[in-house]
Amino acid sequence: MTKRKARSDSKLHGLPPEQSEQLQDWLLAGMSYRVVLKLLAKEYGVKTSLSSLSTYYHDVVPFAVIEKRRRAVAMANSIAVDAKAAPGQIEDATIELLAQKAFELAIAPNVDPKAVKQLFSLVLKARDQANDEKALDLKLRQYEDKLNAIAELASTGKKRKGGISQATIEEIERKANLL
Repeated sequence: MTKRKARSDSKLHGLPPEQSEQLQDWLLAGMSYRVVLKLLAKEYGVKTSLSSLSTYYHDVVPFAVIEKRRRAVAMANSIAVDAKAAPGQIEDATIELLAQKAFELAIAPNVDPKAVKQLFSLVLKARDQANDEKALDLKLRQYEDKLNAIAELASTGKKRKGGISQATIEEIERKANLL
């Protein structure tokens, strides 16, 4: 697939970038050429023919799709490198953005399945890591509670004249799950 040089008087090839992107989006959304022609006239005041629109589609849209996919893969690879370098530093918003990009890539035509799998694997690993961190925080709080209970029992046992009783030691061991 080689890109042809557009005619110098081509209205569609000469659209500003934001209008060109919108035109590409309309075409990729599956709108008919007739509907797109009406939108072009209404939104941008551009009147052109079906054949010109068809030529534009074949000249521009495939390359635009490839470029968008290339940018999405580059962004995903950049995030993957960052995630591997500092796995605990990925924020929830970043994970959600990555999941969104993975979905967009998954529904794109002619996408490399390995790239989609990589992105979804990264999203799942990040979510698993977040769940593991929450479980670890919960265990840490439980251990802190146990240590506080043990310290309180030991404190009350020391206040008595005879020191810590056997019953208190057994209670401390039970609280610490040593028995």
